[in-house]
Amino acid sequence: MEYSEIAHQASNNMKTQKYALALPLYEEIISKYKENCTSFEYSSYASCLLKLDMYQQALDAAHEGLMSIPESKYLKSTYTWAIYHLYIKPEPIANRAIFFKAVDAIIQFSKSNDKYSALPLTIFQAIDLLEEDYDKNASQILSLVQRLNPVILSRKPYSYRLPDGKQVTMASHFEKYYAIRVKALYENQLFEQCIALANEVSGTLTRFHHHNDLWITRLKALAQFRLGLYNECIAGLTAVLSKKPEWFIRKEIAEVYMATGNYTEAANQALIAMQAPGDPLMKLNLYLLLARTYAHEKRSREASLLAAYVNLLRRSKSWPDDVEATQIIEHNAQAGYTLPDMETASQQLKELIKAQANNIPRIEGKIDFLLPHGKAGFITGKDGKNYYFSLRDVTSGRNAAAPGIRVTFITVLSYDPVKQKPSVKAINIQAII
Repeated sequence: MEYSEIAHQASNNMKTQKYALALPLYEEIISKYKENCTSFEYSSYASCLLKLDMYQQALDAAHEGLMSIPESKYLKSTYTWAIYHLYIKPEPIANRAIFFKAVDAIIQFSKSNDKYSALPLTIFQAIDLLEEDYDKNASQILSLVQRLNPVILSRKPYSYRLPDGKQVTMASHFEKYYAIRVKALYENQLFEQCIALANEVSGTLTRFHHHNDLWITRLKALAQFRLGLYNECIAGLTAVLSKKPEWFIRKEIAEVYMATGNYTEAANQALIAMQAPGDPLMKLNLYLLLARTYAHEKRSREASLLAAYVNLLRRSKSWPDDVEATQIIEHNAQAGYTLPDMETASQQLKELIKAQANNIPRIEGKIDFLLPHGKAGFITGKDGKNYYFSLRDVTSGRNAAAPGIRVTFITVLSYDPVKQKPSVKAINIQAII
């Protein structure tokens, strides 16, 4: 067969996805008619190899084509996909140096406006690896994610099924880009850019996965905190807390109050956070924050106890004592003070939490009505105010959460999603018998 006939037959096989039939034809074209080959023949040959999972051969073929036609976008695309399948996609990563060399090559040969490029998958996989040590790699993560063009990223979430049949839906590349970049901007202390991007995504996406909307709002609020925008920060964090009642978010609210000099409210928020479930070792900074607030309020015994508890927890893991905790003990403990053992400190801490909880003023009121879904309602307090509550915060049992029942309760900061502003809700609700 002549060149034109072979090329025509090979092209038809490619169009009908008969890659195994097209491959020997392109091999013949490359070997016999190299002087007639354009980027189309070279890239088609390499693409056949790629489609047949012959990644090393595809890489070699694309490289050979690029030596002759270095500006071919089709060859560059095939070349980068071959690199991706050989060095990026396989898990676990066998050699980090080779992996990141492959990442650099894909970046070099890819266009950010090519929606069929291997660049997004490569960038996201590289970031997944770098996030294992975020503090060390924050700058590199930001540099990588900024190479992506959000305009061409897919907005379609993708799903897969677990072995047990459960379907898992993952964020689209578009959503993932914003979630990663907002965090990277914050971690690199680019707070104004972080806030601007968080505002941008809130007007761009309406549906989020993995609570990305909450985490983006949280990072925006923390960036506002770093810029001294305390009221805005509290509003943002309480909005997140209303949907995701995690102890560490309440700890962050306590830190904001601490920064404003409102040590009493900082202590109240920290105490509530301390009572939430969680590994004590994960709460070291929370205990230290509360010790700091007590030290500011001249409550030396409580400050010393919490600082001592921090160091006892650290010693249980053979970690060195915390410098600030040690300083708090030195400045607040009475002469001759010695660190208690862990059992004694834990018991004293429980007694402290109970005593402080009893010191928080309780409000008397009456359950007014429950919402139609039966999971929440409103209490009218003796102070004439209405307080939203969730049934999970009724400590005397759900049967005690009927309209007309008299109760006592304490209040905490919350967020009203309808009015979109901070509010106050009732918790620790007890029926009056």
